[in-house]
Amino acid sequence: MNADGGTISPATQNKCDGQTATMSTTGSAVGAGATYQWKVSATSGSGYVNVSGGTGATTTTYTTDPLTVGTYYYVLEVTCTNCGPCTQLSSELAVTVNPYPTAAASSNSPVCIGSDLNLSSTTDIGTTFAWSGPNSFSSTAQNPTITGATAAAAGNYNVTVSAAGCSATASTIVVLNPSPVINSTTATPATICEGGSSTLAVQTPAAATYCNSNFTSVTYEFISNVTFEAINNTSTGNIGGPVDYTAQVANVTAGTTYTISVTIDPDANDYIYVWVDWNQNGILNDSGEAYTIAGPTSSAGPHTLGIAVPSGATNGSTRMRVVCDWNNTTPNPCRSASFGEAEDYTVNVTGGVGAYTYLWDDPSNATTSSVSVSPTTTTTYTVTVTGANGCASTGSATVTVNTPMAGINPSSATPDCVTTSTTLTASGGGTICGTTIAPMQHVS
Repeated sequence: MNADGGTISPATQNKCDGQTATMSTTGSAVGAGATYQWKVSATSGSGYVNVSGGTGATTTTYTTDPLTVGTYYYVLEVTCTNCGPCTQLSSELAVTVNPYPTAAASSNSPVCIGSDLNLSSTTDIGTTFAWSGPNSFSSTAQNPTITGATAAAAGNYNVTVSAAGCSATASTIVVLNPSPVINSTTATPATICEGGSSTLAVQTPAAATYCNSNFTSVTYEFISNVTFEAINNTSTGNIGGPVDYTAQVANVTAGTTYTISVTIDPDANDYIYVWVDWNQNGILNDSGEAYTIAGPTSSAGPHTLGIAVPSGATNGSTRMRVVCDWNNTTPNPCRSASFGEAEDYTVNVTGGVGAYTYLWDDPSNATTSSVSVSPTTTTTYTVTVTGANGCASTGSATVTVNTPMAGINPSSATPDCVTTSTTLTASGGGTICGTTIAPMQHVS
């Protein structure tokens, strides 16, 4: 028997840090008297030593332990004891172990709907990039841009960064904020005489509307008292949608904590939830707007909880909903169920942020929703309305200015001593504005 070492194919492998490598030979001597030993070296062609660890070190197939970054050269040593003995090495396998690239993802979020969304990725050695995200987004650019992003672009974006077959993934969450809705921008009156004035006004949507709840039984699980600042309301159960107690108002200041107290007529497994629409968008269960006062409970209470008014709460009146709900562990301000009750109240916030800010391009750069102007010529005015989220919309209104009549040329009048009228001709152009011409009087 000849000690044929055989061939390792392919002759190279690329691995990533921490991976294992599996290798095998073809054509190696087999049979009685043949033994095998895998060897490794850090130098191609020499310096081989027996491998340590792994599995199959004395067979024709070997799998390493997890490898660290570097290049390793493997051969299989075949020894035949019945030919002298004699030894031969297989062809050489070069295993290159590459490091993983680093990956980080970011964006210019939050951005306003309609603005450009800029995604960014950073890496140390990465060379290729694969982005994926909402609305079937994909890109191979390192720093892609979505021009004029719509609301559908909001969500989680992932980027896979690769180098030499090794990859890492990072993600970033994108928030798209809406711009304010402008219902109308008006000038009243729209036409004035020189020296007159007009009031410019911009109208934004009216107060938000809220979802309804619906409970069909108040035999048990109804609210008997809610106390929150100036609100101290004792009541009996009412079925249907939320009971309208919005005439009762709690005045609070942003950044301050207040205690709410809720007493119920209990049964068992009752839950008490409270929602406050701090951003006044008509949605009661945004993040940071829901509170669990108690549950599960069979106690009437009073049940209390400190509610911290967010520093970024929108100033003005907003909605608070209090719900007693039987056997429901998931807070839902719009819930329809058998046993329970919902009540709505008003919370008035000060010290927070304005729902909108205004900036007119009139001479005073007014910052109110309306302003009086006195242009000397026809002028179009623009107002920029910015929401609490930093997004802006613009509206415009035109004030037309009519100039006084240039003059009346009496030479064009033709006196008529019999009738009571004559003809006057205006000269010099212009429009009669704010002038009353009395009938001619005849003198006999």
